[in-house]
Amino acid sequence: MKSSRLFFILTISFLGFSASYAQEYLRPVQFEWEQVDGAKTYEIELVRIVKSPVDQNIDGPAQNFKTKDAFWSGMLAPAVYKMRLRTRDYRGVPGQWSPVSEFPVDLEKISVTGPHMNSEIQTDQAENSKVKFQWVPVGGAAEYEFELTSADGKTKISETTKESNFETTLPVAQKYKWKVRAKNIEGISSPEQDAQEFSILGQKIDSPNISKQENSYVREIQWEQPKYGQEFDITLLKMDPKSKKFQPFKEWKSSRITSLPFESDWPGGIYQINVRSTAEGRAHSNWSRNTFKVENGDRSPATEYVATVRKSIDRITGWYAIASYLITEMTYRNTNADRNTYLNLNAIGGTARLGLGWFHPSSSWGFLGSTDISGFTIQGKTHNYAAAEVNAIYRYSVGDRTELRIQGGGFYKEFPELVASTQIGNYDGNNTVAAGPHLGAELWYSLTPKVGLQLHAHSYISMFGIETPNGQDINESHSFHVGIMGSYRFNKSFTGLLGFTMREEVSSYGTKSNTSANYNNNESKISGNYLNFYAEWAF
Repeated sequence: MKSSRLFFILTISFLGFSASYAQEYLRPVQFEWEQVDGAKTYEIELVRIVKSPVDQNIDGPAQNFKTKDAFWSGMLAPAVYKMRLRTRDYRGVPGQWSPVSEFPVDLEKISVTGPHMNSEIQTDQAENSKVKFQWVPVGGAAEYEFELTSADGKTKISETTKESNFETTLPVAQKYKWKVRAKNIEGISSPEQDAQEFSILGQKIDSPNISKQENSYVREIQWEQPKYGQEFDITLLKMDPKSKKFQPFKEWKSSRITSLPFESDWPGGIYQINVRSTAEGRAHSNWSRNTFKVENGDRSPATEYVATVRKSIDRITGWYAIASYLITEMTYRNTNADRNTYLNLNAIGGTARLGLGWFHPSSSWGFLGSTDISGFTIQGKTHNYAAAEVNAIYRYSVGDRTELRIQGGGFYKEFPELVASTQIGNYDGNNTVAAGPHLGAELWYSLTPKVGLQLHAHSYISMFGIETPNGQDINESHSFHVGIMGSYRFNKSFTGLLGFTMREEVSSYGTKSNTSANYNNNESKISGNYLNFYAEWAF
């Protein structure tokens, strides 16, 4: 009875053990040992060490296996085991048990699905970005221990999760190492995993802002370092005068400078500088480009100062437009021999001028065409008259700060003629139209790079009669204006002037009967001291 009861108890214990682990994850295991002479079979005894709820280790029931070969393979749950073995000879007589050896059956090695070794994660974030770590679930694992460290050592994460993934927010532009290890409820873990290295690329760097050159006396090129930028790639190109294409001149890689000295022995010409910013862990910025002209020869501060001071009087090259307006209280006089009358009146008058000109970029010559609309008001009635002229212009430099501009050409001009009527205080009028040559001169003097002074004198000689009120020939007459103005150069495309101009316009033609010695000509004259506004725009 006792023998049967003992066998029954052992059988139940074994079945109970098997049932409690029936749903466990099992993995294949194989043992191998040295073959023993005379051994016909080998007997293996495995005992699983079980961790109790009070954190104490107890032995589970023994499992016995037999094999004819010096190895054994089977399915075991991950745990710590005790093992011993013995031989049986051809008679079935057992030998002595070997010493007990203890070994673990680990969980299977984790297979990472991302981020993988040496991978780069591209983001559009400037500072921090979310990253999700994933791996294949491990059979029998109850939890996973996640570890991450940044290359600079500033970021360290150690977390435990029951999921087969982990998400966290990390600083960008950094390199990281991470690994994960699985554990079951008994503390059995997966084999040590090689750390996976990866990097997070941050937001693309903004392009550096290159400062524009104020003039062609270049001694240094500067740019701003954009946020997150660390180094710069720089290329300097020079235009080939023959092909009109930029050719490489100088190059710098991974430089930390934010300004480039322009050496005095570098030749003048047209240059282009290209700069882009770089940084570890971020995409390069786009290239910034700036094209500029460099003077040949001396580019010292003294030479630049002289050139800069001249800026206030430098006339632009290429096409430009002008606009001016003169306004004053003026005097109108008319002597009419045909009617034997004389008129002397004061009026408010002005002249508006628009013009279009051009200067050759490499020559002192240019031209200017303009049209005028003038008018004045007398006794509530406004009288308008027009004019036009075309001139060639020649510029001549006098010293460092002075420039003389000579104009010569032809003009067409309408001139109002008001004749006193038989009623006191009344008058009527017609226009005289004449043409002739024009000669003028302007002397410009630069006070500062922005402020200048202008003296001007213009002479108009009426020589050709186009139309007169009585149909008689026009008499040669002389009109002029002289003045002084101050100029201010707002920028390289716009200059404004304000000043004073004394102006006198004369028209004269013959009478119908030249019998009177006192009134042998019909003559009109407008004179006044004008407030003069002038502006010039470059296209």
